[in-house]
Formats: sequence, structure tokens, C-alpha cells
Amino acid sequence: MKQRILVVDDNKDNRDLLNLILGNDGYQVEEVQDGPEALEVLSDPHQKFSAILLDKNMPKMDGFDVLRKIKKTPEIKSIPVIMQTAEKETKQVAEGIKAGAYYYLIKPYSPNVMLTIVKSAIDDSRLYRNLREDLNSRKEALANMLTGHFRFQTIAQAQDIAKLVALTCPNPDAAIIGLVELMVNAVEHGNLEIGYNLKTVLKENGDYDREINRRLGLPEYAEKSVDVWVVKGKTEIDIQIQDQGEGFDWAPYLQFDPNRGTHTHGRGIAMAGIAGFSSLDYQGCGNKIVIKIDMA
Repeated sequence: MKQRILVVDDNKDNRDLLNLILGNDGYQVEEVQDGPEALEVLSDPHQKFSAILLDKNMPKMDGFDVLRKIKKTPEIKSIPVIMQTAEKETKQVAEGIKAGAYYYLIKPYSPNVMLTIVKSAIDDSRLYRNLREDLNSRKEALANMLTGHFRFQTIAQAQDIAKLVALTCPNPDAAIIGLVELMVNAVEHGNLEIGYNLKTVLKENGDYDREINRRLGLPEYAEKSVDVWVVKGKTEIDIQIQDQGEGFDWAPYLQFDPNRGTHTHGRGIAMAGIAGFSSLDYQGCGNKIVIKIDMA
């Protein structure tokens, strides 16, 4: 079944162009010309969309207002929204990120950039949805765990351990996204030394998974692991994640940088910071993270 994209734009030429590009890439496109029409379509339970391409500047209803209504509606709030704007002002992009648009397209943009962002948004959304569904199937498994020590090497193992640790938290659905992002970062950026710029190239070329697997088999990386410690007290949970990498300058990634809104990645640490954690602190050279979560 084709993935469906909802395009919301008051400019017919823009809608026609997006329809053509997305259609040629295998997507099914539904077009609407303003915010109220978009919300009406989204309110239909029979209409299912993999992503929403939303223009910021529209009559009747601003794109940010549409976005806020989407994020306040439980049935549709998990659909990834890609905001289109002609503005690259930090304040404008930051406002959209705060409202829940983690992906941006700054006009004019190339078809390849647009398709890459759309794919990244859909892939991320699918991962988070699958993680949450898996959590719901085994919520009782680790609810009574008081202490734990886990060790892993691969991204698949990181995702599995993140699910287990999330089950010890008072709100597993909120914690899982941040835990996955931080544990995957420990593997790819920490132990496997894949930097930001290299990851960008690998993602754009479709070589990311291949390079991860290649490095996992190299002698200099094959024995590296990530350790996770969990201590559950009466008032808070203490989680520590430590990789065997050389660390990095983590400070720029604690907050959303609007310039990364148009990138295929680079949101993980900032997303973790708003994922129901009471605090998130990097220690030493940046290869150790200490997370605290209030039990209340």
C-alpha cells in the first residue's frame, strides 16, 4: 500500500509540483488549500496519512495554528509534520519546533532535499510508533525492577534495552523516545565514531545501515560496548549511559538548533531533553550521560 502524504498549501502551483514529485517517488498525495480544510480531512478516521507537508503562511489559518491543533488531537498528533516556509529566521523555526514541527523545508528547496526529509520523518515516526506498541505489550515486565545493569553493542540491541529501561519509568511512552535516541547515539557517534557530517552524507546516500554494519565488524570497534545502569528509588530513577568513545562537544545539541530543522537528523539529544526527563547531564568528555526521572 502506498504511503499517503497530506499537502496543505494555498498555492495551487506549489501543490501541483509537490503532487508530481511525491507521486513520481511512489507516494499517494491528498491536496488541500488551507488549514480548516486540512483539519476537516484529518478528522475523518478513515483518512490515514504517513506525513503532513504544511505551509506556514496561509490565509484563514496560519500553519502554526494548524500544527498546534494537530498536536492537541490524540488521534493525529503522532503524524509527522514537515513545515514549509520561506523564512529561515531562528525565531520562526524555533516557534515551529516548540509547537511540534521537528522537520523543516526552507523555500526554495530541491526535490531531492524534500524527498529525503519526508522519508526521514516517516522512518522516525514508524520507529517511535513501533517502540510504543511494543511497550504496551509488556508493560508489567519490569515495573518492579529496582536496579539493573545492561550492556550492548548494536543499534538493535540499543533499541531493545531502551524498551526495557523505559518500562521501569512512571511514563514509559514519554521516556522511550529519549532513551532510544541517547542509546543509539552512544553506539553510532560514541563507539563507532560516526560524526554529524558523515552521518548526513550516509543518510542522504542511503548508506547509513551498511556503514554501521561495516564498522561493527572492524577490529577497532568490534569489542566496544555501551553500559547502562538503572537505579530506581522511591522518589526518582537514576539512569546512566556510558560508551567507550572519545566523547564530543555535546553542548550545541542540548537545544534545538533551527538550522538543523532542515537536516535529516540532529534532533535526538534535544528530543531526549524534553522526553519526560527531570534532568539530563553529560559528564567527563561527553561519553557518559546521567538521567534523572521523578517518580511523581
